[in-house]
Amino acid sequence: MGDQIVITKNTLAVSRPLPLQGAKNVRDLGGYIGTGGVATRRGAFLRADSLGRLSEQDRQALYQYGVRCVIDLRSEQELQREPNRLKGYCDIEYENISISDGVQSSGLQGNDFPPTMADLYIGLLDSAGPSIYQVMQTALRYPRETVLFHCSAGKDRTGTVAMLLLELCGVSEEAIIADYAATEIYMKDLFASQKAQMEALGMHVPDYLLQAKPQDMARTLQHLHHRYRSAAGYLAEIGLSSEEIQALQLKLIGE
Repeated sequence: MGDQIVITKNTLAVSRPLPLQGAKNVRDLGGYIGTGGVATRRGAFLRADSLGRLSEQDRQALYQYGVRCVIDLRSEQELQREPNRLKGYCDIEYENISISDGVQSSGLQGNDFPPTMADLYIGLLDSAGPSIYQVMQTALRYPRETVLFHCSAGKDRTGTVAMLLLELCGVSEEAIIADYAATEIYMKDLFASQKAQMEALGMHVPDYLLQAKPQDMARTLQHLHHRYRSAAGYLAEIGLSSEEIQALQLKLIGE
């Protein structure tokens, strides 16, 4: 479970996507060194891009992997455009907990884009607390099963949730940033196709919206530490109890 690819100068390994036909960025959060030198547990969480093009073989593979809960972070507009192929599949629980990022959630339409992706992520932390609270509460219902959370590209909303979970478990900033930046590698072809399609329609979208630059996650982590002290401090501020925060840690880094 979970091949890894080295993408940093310091030979830090980041999990490869699962070999699926209809999704390019479904990755396990396991295998990162966290608190006390213990590696995060494989099979606890999968981060993912859109699941609207999964084949039947893909659905079977994810079920066999252990997925029993899917948390879809997309907007109603995104759901209508590309329905989730795991909704209603076997006994997988499906939850749509929409987080509006004003970019992918609006179909990349409009001109009020954030000046940087870091500004978008910081805005999500500061304004999307109620939705992130629901995400964590849903995950807590599955202490041993695999919880998959996703948006459209698996980069922005998904990346923010993944950052919080990894930071909560004491994973290094370098590893968190590398895990985020890997999306640009894995989604490169899809991003290029998406950009070409938009340009053909006369839409201009800044390049950085389809990138995952390390400095943007680094700035987001700086904000997290400055304003909330840590992921645990953030989760406490949005309403999770100390027992719930500990349970999330145990899910990802427990035996």
